[in-house]
Amino acid sequence: MKTGNAIAGLAGMLVAVIVLWLMGVNLMGWLGCWMTPGAAWLVGVLMAAALGAGFGLLWPGIAKQPALKKLPRPVGGVLYGLIVGLLFVFVIPVVLSLLAGDPSVGLSSGTGFDVFPEAFGAHLVPALPDLGFDPPMRALAEKDWFAKDDFVGRLLPFSIAFMLFGVCVDVLSNSGK
Repeated sequence: MKTGNAIAGLAGMLVAVIVLWLMGVNLMGWLGCWMTPGAAWLVGVLMAAALGAGFGLLWPGIAKQPALKKLPRPVGGVLYGLIVGLLFVFVIPVVLSLLAGDPSVGLSSGTGFDVFPEAFGAHLVPALPDLGFDPPMRALAEKDWFAKDDFVGRLLPFSIAFMLFGVCVDVLSNSGK
């Protein structure tokens, strides 16, 4: 087990979280709200770190494939990140939904009215903290992205963020070609 690749995965996940944050998407809150709606941030940070390190550890084996060896180094990382992004778009919400008992997931408004959906069993993705400005790339994530079936709304923002994740993992990992 190479800790350098896990650290590269953590750094890549940090980049993906920041890029999604700039689009108004709360990845950590979204990951955590499936399991523990009351502690979504804490569980989401741990899940994001575990997934980032895990995907970072997978990269050296994938980078050795002949098809990726022929490509320039960042292009292989972009493809890997795109695949990871598609996993976050299509597979991870289904798996988390099955583990959590298929709850309905909504987006918190950040006001006191979140009590009503929670009373009916909805899990709410926490609102992003107010930093005094609107996320500059919010237009890329205008469609609903938080529910299990919102594949179309997740496709563009998650693909962009995780392509950058793949580039970071590729550049920072110690698996040379």
